[in-house]
Amino acid sequence: MFITAGRRALKYFRAMFPSAGEISQLLSVPKEEIADGVSKLAEALAKERADFKTYRLSSAKARAAAIEPTSGNLVLHFADLEGEELRALASEAMSAVDGILVVLGGPDGAYKYVIASNSTDLRAASRDINAALGGRGGGSPTMIQGSFTADLDAIKSYFEAK
Repeated sequence: MFITAGRRALKYFRAMFPSAGEISQLLSVPKEEIADGVSKLAEALAKERADFKTYRLSSAKARAAAIEPTSGNLVLHFADLEGEELRALASEAMSAVDGILVVLGGPDGAYKYVIASNSTDLRAASRDINAALGGRGGGSPTMIQGSFTADLDAIKSYFEAK
């Protein structure tokens, strides 16, 4: 915290006053109500973020509903999905896959994964999976999550061989 007085205070005020005017124009509020305008803008942004998150989760669930029933293992990659969305998709689609469902998000070599299965104890298998694919992570017997450094072909090959 600093206190200014006299000429320094006047100089500081003159430096800040134009910025306040620009902010006031951008927010369409009088200069005296800038704080309220920023507060309303922050609230609107928080609501938009929550709405966008809800949309992304429902989109992930819709993708899961489109997955055809599969015998054996299935590896899926969605570059645009992240943590909670990957979990939602895996949770919804797990019943459509008889073996192991691997859902990947992110770029090649830096995948985030969620692996789900009703037929395999994934907690027990996670050490071998992570060792083979340069991974880190863990979880429950029906779902594990983490990251892989392996490329997509190596991941697919590993789960096709299981």
